[in-house]
Amino acid sequence: QDKNIYDTGTLMRSGRVIVDGSGLRVVYDEDYAALVHYGGYIVPYGNINARVYLPPKPWVDSVLFGGGPVAPFDLAGVYEQEIRKVLGL
Repeated sequence: QDKNIYDTGTLMRSGRVIVDGSGLRVVYDEDYAALVHYGGYIVPYGNINARVYLPPKPWVDSVLFGGGPVAPFDLAGVYEQEIRKVLGL
C-alpha cells in the first residue's frame, strides 16, 4: 500500500545511526520497531479472536538498498561529494 506509515513520530524519533568499526547500523529503540519493519500479528485489546496481521514495511531497507516506493539514498555519492568538498576538489 502507498499509505504513509508516519503517525505520531515516536518511532522516527527513537531512531539513531551508529557508525563504528563494524560499519553503519540504523537502530530504533521503540518496542514495536521490529513489528513495523518485519510485520507480524497483533492481538488488539487481548482479544484472541480479533488477531490482525500487519504487513511488513521495511522502509529503512528500501531507502538504503532500493526496491521500495522511493529511490534509494545514494550514500556512496554523498560520501564522495563531502570528501571532495573537504579536499577542495
